[in-house]
Amino acid sequence: LIQDYLFQSETTLYSSLFFEVGSSQDIHRDIPLFWTRPTNMYFGTWLALENTDAYNGPLVVIPGSHKLPLFDRNDILKNSGFLNKRISEHEDVLWFNYQKIVQEECKKNSLNIFEVHVEKGDTIIWHPLLAHGGKEIIDKNRTRLSHVVHTTPVNVPVYHIDVFFNSQA
Repeated sequence: LIQDYLFQSETTLYSSLFFEVGSSQDIHRDIPLFWTRPTNMYFGTWLALENTDAYNGPLVVIPGSHKLPLFDRNDILKNSGFLNKRISEHEDVLWFNYQKIVQEECKKNSLNIFEVHVEKGDTIIWHPLLAHGGKEIIDKNRTRLSHVVHTTPVNVPVYHIDVFFNSQA
């Protein structure tokens, strides 16, 4: 119901992930994999199924990073050797090059990484452009059970990297 209110539309599930341990993912934006029309019409939602702390790989976010622009996608295509080439929907090179720019721009704008320590049952909803990731797991004997879903309003299409980097699509 909260997301229905925020979207001003009925919400539907797009994807669902279960994590037994922290992801240890580098800082990234989901947007190249979840590109919607209209733009930014999805949320990531993270539900803690147990307490998280500095030792079991907590979620990390960069507050304010959602205000940074999308960056010049044609420039990224050119610098990645993909200008005028067919792009697959899950193109790793473009994903990593885009995320490198996200990380560099966060640093350049003095945006700091914030560890999210939560208790079992806490839920976090994030903006599509929010840079986030998973901190390294220090205690390898611990779990960090969590459930992540991505939601959109009903009937909002979700595209991937191939469409994100294709300005004519």
